[in-house]
Amino acid sequence: MKTGQIKSIVLLLVLLIVSVVPNAEAAIKPNALTITPSIAGHVFEGNEGLENSAEYGLGFGYNFNKHWAAELTSTYSEVDVENTVNDEVQVYGLRLDALYHFLPDEEIVPYFVVGGGGLAYDVDNLSSRSGDHDLFTNYGFGLKFFFDDRTALRLDARHFTRFVDDNESGDDQSNVYQNLVVSAGLNFQIGGGEPASERMFDYDDDGIVDSRDRCPDTPPGYAVDGHGCSLDSDRDGVIDALDDCPNTSYGVEVDNEGCPVVIDSDGDGVADESDDCPDTPAGFEVDERGCSSEQANLLLRAADDFEEIKIAGTDAAAEIEALAEVETLDLGIEFAPNSTSIRSQYRADLEQAAAFAAAHPGVKLMVEGHTDSLGSGSLNQSLSQKRADTVRWTLVSEYGVNRNRIVAEGLGESQPIADNGTKEGRARNRRVLIRVVEP
Repeated sequence: MKTGQIKSIVLLLVLLIVSVVPNAEAAIKPNALTITPSIAGHVFEGNEGLENSAEYGLGFGYNFNKHWAAELTSTYSEVDVENTVNDEVQVYGLRLDALYHFLPDEEIVPYFVVGGGGLAYDVDNLSSRSGDHDLFTNYGFGLKFFFDDRTALRLDARHFTRFVDDNESGDDQSNVYQNLVVSAGLNFQIGGGEPASERMFDYDDDGIVDSRDRCPDTPPGYAVDGHGCSLDSDRDGVIDALDDCPNTSYGVEVDNEGCPVVIDSDGDGVADESDDCPDTPAGFEVDERGCSSEQANLLLRAADDFEEIKIAGTDAAAEIEALAEVETLDLGIEFAPNSTSIRSQYRADLEQAAAFAAAHPGVKLMVEGHTDSLGSGSLNQSLSQKRADTVRWTLVSEYGVNRNRIVAEGLGESQPIADNGTKEGRARNRRVLIRVVEP
């Protein structure tokens, strides 16, 4: 290869390398066709009698997927024969290669190439080589530097093994030559890309495709983890989007807003989690369940305004008589987020519900479940129904209420009694009622 040619190739490679600006959207595109014009420097083994030369190529390829591709390349070069003045060999090549891309989604993609092909010679003033054909194999490594998602600078270096039939002496002698080829080119991708499929859909638009989303109905705007489920950073059972106390220590019991519950809200010396009568008035002695043997007040909550009805006396007859005047009883049962289990601390509310049923003999009762407006309407509807069913079944199975007299209905978020935009309002809207529905 002449000195001027070598300088030109080196200058071209330098200009191409420094001009590459990686693009974050660049990547190998599956099912794309590729076209690669290139220029190379071909270094021959010293005993071949051929001078190093420039080589020009044009490749056509196909990306089977992001990693694997095949490429058919034609080449042309003019090679001077050493120690001669006019002899020049025109070499035409055709090879088929397989490429493996190691990091197909990056801006700079390294690859391995292996393949083989053949060479044909047209020799001026050297008829003994004119029309000869040689076979070769090649392997090597390269890099693709992407300008954008369709165009890349391509550099590679390959080792060629040529199998040359030398019949000048009349022998059937075969010579094997080792060559080095260093090339640069521009790689163009046409078409291709990820095929549309259900695996690529993201129904709830949380950034996790449905095929990997364990919670495919996450409400809009909720932060999610790698599985597509709403984040719960302090692991208290209340997702971050609804957690008013997002840094609660692990293991601490929390309320529906994710805040630690008061340890002993009525000050009777029994922790709330074990207190079956959490509203015992101050000053009354209580047993291990947190209940007074002479409960002075029975607290009933009306459905519309949470009016407290104070009832003097403790005997069951007085309680039932008072309950008979109330047509709607609001139970003070709170459920853990996404739970339908009734905690033991709400036994007093269930006892009031049983007394309410006894106070209205011969009529049908309705257990109504209500929620606040957080979450989807369909999920709230389902949750309210399950909670109403739980209260009904507990009254039937544990408190002896006739199953034919009591039904359950979930009303979801459809009947708020307070502003869902505030914490206090949401607390009032999350309620369970027992209503007289048939005289």
